[in-house]
Amino acid sequence: MFPPPKAGPGGTANRFVEKVWESPGRYAYGIPLGAKQPSPAVSLKGLMRVHVMNLEAAGEPLLVTFSPGGKRAQAFDREQDGRSLRFENAGDGRMVDLATRSTWDVVTGECQEGTLKGRQLTPRAGTLSYRETWRSFFPKGKIEP
Repeated sequence: MFPPPKAGPGGTANRFVEKVWESPGRYAYGIPLGAKQPSPAVSLKGLMRVHVMNLEAAGEPLLVTFSPGGKRAQAFDREQDGRSLRFENAGDGRMVDLATRSTWDVVTGECQEGTLKGRQLTPRAGTLSYRETWRSFFPKGKIEP
């Protein structure tokens, strides 16, 4: 029996995370929608460049964001009050929805300024994966550049 990998400083988990951010082109951030669903993913390299990506898969409006300060990606539902919002990067860890021009936090999904202030985007489960591994598990899913 082998001991589990160390997750602390210098452990396997930390080395993987370091490699992800050093070579983002090999990785994707995916949103699993369930078996046989076209679960979408985004290129981590592309996400790091634009910080905000609007997606649609299986009729669901989705959003993937990147926070450079914390080097983290996050997924959300884009729907608020029965309408699908579209977002663009506003810099400094913020994004703006194009319908109301309200300002949102890319990590928490909370609206900070504007007509939707105080509203919260619903977080979705997401995961980092090797691109080829994602394609193997979700062959119907598209990986956005």
